[in-house]
Amino acid sequence: MMLLIGKVYLDYLVESSTLDGKSHYLPSPRLGGGLANLFYRQKFLDLLSCNFSSDTIFCLISTNLEDQFSSLANKFVSKIVYTPSTPPIAFIIEGSSSRTSFVSRDSPEPINLPSSHEGLTLLYYADKLKLPKDFHASIIFADTACNDEKDMYFDFKKNADTVIVGISSEYLTPELLSYYLRMRYKVISHSPRETTIYHENNVESIHNDYYISNQSLSVTGLGDQYTYLLANSIQNGLSLSNSVRKAQLAMHQVLS
Repeated sequence: MMLLIGKVYLDYLVESSTLDGKSHYLPSPRLGGGLANLFYRQKFLDLLSCNFSSDTIFCLISTNLEDQFSSLANKFVSKIVYTPSTPPIAFIIEGSSSRTSFVSRDSPEPINLPSSHEGLTLLYYADKLKLPKDFHASIIFADTACNDEKDMYFDFKKNADTVIVGISSEYLTPELLSYYLRMRYKVISHSPRETTIYHENNVESIHNDYYISNQSLSVTGLGDQYTYLLANSIQNGLSLSNSVRKAQLAMHQVLS
């Protein structure tokens, strides 16, 4: 069983083609962030519905959004624990298989958790969460939001036997990488075309043989789904490199 921990965001999605100097109506936001983004692609849900069934979600969320999130997630996971929180707001501009986002009201926030978890704990997003001092997991997979660099220097050494940081390649500066390696974290730096694994003095780059180039593809949430696939394989005992290869193939199947 995995623990999935994170915030629920309110995402305003905008097509880049509408940035034409005119005035446009802004559609209502949808639930976003790593937790909600897991539940928007049917092929992904079909692929993993049986694996979700034993997971538990600890969710920072506005109380008036709980029913909406429950309708997304509760038929796939075994348990959802809600903690009241003000949702961050994300304004996301998509186009040509890329995205730019602007996020407000998103700062590190404490969350109540059980004292320990023997399996893997997946954090969406680790740089925006404060774990209890007495919480301990065998493995923490710390996915990252990367919208404020100062929050990226988190310390979970006492919270897990092993800490794995997941980060989009464009955000991994030499300073951040040096910090993570000094903390003895393992780092998975990923992009659609390639994933690189850093661990102490070891570096392994894994080309994505299944990469799909599709300029009309909506990319919001793909990184969150890829991270879940990685975490699920690691939880099941696969090595980091084999977990990457398995996740790359699975995402190919989801997007084909």
